[in-house]
Amino acid sequence: MSSTAQEEKVQVSFDEECRVRVLDPDVFKHSEELEENCKAFATKMQAFNAAVHGIVAVLDAHASRIEKQKLRAIGMRNKVDGEAEHRARQRMALQVLIKEKMSELDRNNVQYQSLLRVEAEQQALIERLSNSESVAADPDGHLRK
Repeated sequence: MSSTAQEEKVQVSFDEECRVRVLDPDVFKHSEELEENCKAFATKMQAFNAAVHGIVAVLDAHASRIEKQKLRAIGMRNKVDGEAEHRARQRMALQVLIKEKMSELDRNNVQYQSLLRVEAEQQALIERLSNSESVAADPDGHLRK
């Protein structure tokens, strides 16, 4: 295209404030409306972005609290499981101790019965010796040969 053809398409005009305009007044007005709409859209997007950041902050705080509670619950569950295992081990240790004490009691009972028999035998022996001693002594208290 030649420069004269370009010049024919361009319209030079003046606006209300007497400024020179190269665009058609309708196109210029439309571009100004578009600019205002873009600024309004940008403002709304900033407000929306701020709201989204607020919601994300609240959700992050909730997620953090939920995670802490979840870890606490897991810890408590592990503690409960550990307590059950501890009680089972303690029960087994006590049962072993009971068996040991029962064995010791049985041994002591056997030893006691044995000592009672020895005591009875010794009492019988003492009784026999006292009886035989009294038979061997004369009425004056002298022993006979």
